[in-house]
Amino acid sequence: MILFAVADVTGLSLVLQVFYGLDPLYAAAIVAIAVSLYVTLGGLSAVVWTDVVQFGFLAIFTIAMAFAAVGAVADGGLNTPAISSSELFGNVPDTWWNPFSIGIPMVLIFVLAIIPGWITEQDPWQKVWAARDAKSARLGMIIGSLMITVVFAACAVIAIALNAIYPEIAGMGFPAGMALAEPALLAFVSERFASAPLIIALSAIGLAAASMSCADTFATSGASCISRDIYQRYIKPDATMKEMLVVNRISVLIIVLAATAGSFVIPNIIDAIHIATFIASASYFFPLMGGLYWKRATKEGAFAGMLVGFAVQVTLVALDLIRTPPMAPYYLETIHPVLMSHGVIVGMGLSAITFIGVSLMTKPSSRVNLAPFFEEEAEKLARYETREINEADPSYSAFLKNVDENIAGERTHLQLNLRASGTLSWHELVERLKTSSPAWVTPTGLDSVYRLTHGDMLACVAVTRGSGEQDIWLKAEPKLETVGRQKKELFTAYEELKKVLGQKGIKLDFY
Repeated sequence: MILFAVADVTGLSLVLQVFYGLDPLYAAAIVAIAVSLYVTLGGLSAVVWTDVVQFGFLAIFTIAMAFAAVGAVADGGLNTPAISSSELFGNVPDTWWNPFSIGIPMVLIFVLAIIPGWITEQDPWQKVWAARDAKSARLGMIIGSLMITVVFAACAVIAIALNAIYPEIAGMGFPAGMALAEPALLAFVSERFASAPLIIALSAIGLAAASMSCADTFATSGASCISRDIYQRYIKPDATMKEMLVVNRISVLIIVLAATAGSFVIPNIIDAIHIATFIASASYFFPLMGGLYWKRATKEGAFAGMLVGFAVQVTLVALDLIRTPPMAPYYLETIHPVLMSHGVIVGMGLSAITFIGVSLMTKPSSRVNLAPFFEEEAEKLARYETREINEADPSYSAFLKNVDENIAGERTHLQLNLRASGTLSWHELVERLKTSSPAWVTPTGLDSVYRLTHGDMLACVAVTRGSGEQDIWLKAEPKLETVGRQKKELFTAYEELKKVLGQKGIKLDFY
């Protein structure tokens, strides 16, 4: 995530340098401070809403610049011979539209390394899971894809026009031309609109929007990994939500600062994106996909695969950067075509072999661990012995009054907030619950304990730490047609939790 954010910090720093002559250090500092402030103060909600606004600015900018660049060519502006739009696009070589023109090895790298790396990034999945329901997530992905298609089409038009305006860049070839290719659009805006500072300012806003909308996403997704998957899962399973929030905000600051520092080490935007993608693909593509779709995968295999993939890929990238002379093809490419793109195919291959091999040599994952990913395994583990609840029972009526119920699309979010009268030992509480009934399981770690009574994991009751040291949250997200049954499940879980804590002399109150 840090390397992806490096590209965004570098990009915006370049905008401020070209448009306003700002020192790279100050430019990077502005990006870091701006992103850190609204991400730490507003969290994921701030990221989502600012991304909407920022993408709007980006889309308007790219479409406007497409018309401006084509218009400049048609008018013969910037000392270029005037040619019609039809002639401009008619002169585009066929190789521009042929994806195989980059060579079969590069096509394979795009298909096997770059696209898988982007698919398995956390940031799009984080927003999918934050959606109201599956229908909203699906609709959002479709609309987002269509909007991205429009932006990328505008970028292609800009590239064709700039190729006519600055033919010397293409003539320099790769990688020599990259130093001039990245700021080419900025140079065009500065020259074309030198007498219109307002347009330059609006262009800076559009490009800043593109950079910040990506940087904030990488910061929040990386911070959630640190706070949830490392801190809460391995360091402090009984961490409260308030503690998690503090860790998350500190992590955001660390990621943004690291990305800002990295922008001075890797000044090339494309390099930063490629290196980040290749390390991601080699590290976790096969362990992640295998964990989702292969029941024989094990945590030992996943860890070994990620470790080997990461170590090999980082080593290959470092070797490539150290041994490659300035403006020359990458060192590894000169050895063999299979080592193109920092040898990512080798890194991914070794990660896959290690993941599969270690998984087959280690004990299969338990059904409890498979349940969140394979509904048929959850069904085998599930228990349907929910006791009968008398709806006229005063305790059940009092319970219902304290349940927060919010309908979100096809599901209902049920939550019960409880406060214990004494100090909680979370580890002991979880173990006591698991002992009290085989329905209580911990498939994702001790931070959450589920009452697994059917195959729909989202609908099952989950018990987690609340905001304070003595707070406990009970949650369930049943489908609309099963809300009544799940309210009784929630009450059963509450009663069992109250009984377990009562054995320690601890009472529960609603709040």
